[in-house]
Amino acid sequence: MVDIRETNLFLVVLICLFVANYGEDAVSGGQYWAESGNKSGPTEMELKTCPLGHYCKGGIKHACPSGAFGGSYGLESSTCSGPCEAGFYCKSGSISSRQTSCPLNTNFFCPIGSKLPTPVGLGWHVVDNRQEVGGGYAGEKKCTPGYYCID
Repeated sequence: MVDIRETNLFLVVLICLFVANYGEDAVSGGQYWAESGNKSGPTEMELKTCPLGHYCKGGIKHACPSGAFGGSYGLESSTCSGPCEAGFYCKSGSISSRQTSCPLNTNFFCPIGSKLPTPVGLGWHVVDNRQEVGGGYAGEKKCTPGYYCID
């Protein structure tokens, strides 16, 4: 019986050796090494196209970082497809620029490229309601002098 931990370690070592010997150019951008579906013999590797929500560099698959989204297959850069839209936020591995709507209340806002909703500062209020496209507030503005802001 083969220990799965040993198999996974073997795969990681194999990929690292391949990249070290042939360089990142040996693998086309937007592709990664994965186990083939053949389970009857020794572990075989095959190149696959990078999936949505990910980018692939040097044959290794990475989730798109928080604040960005991967809306197409075969992405090659950590910028993925770009930043999340204002009024929305994107956690790691998001596939849409409108992945998660910012809460539609006066306590939070989500500027472009948000990883999570940002709390509104004391003495500030939310602006730029993006509700027409399914989002929340996209910014904040300092309260007018002589006035105070409440929730």
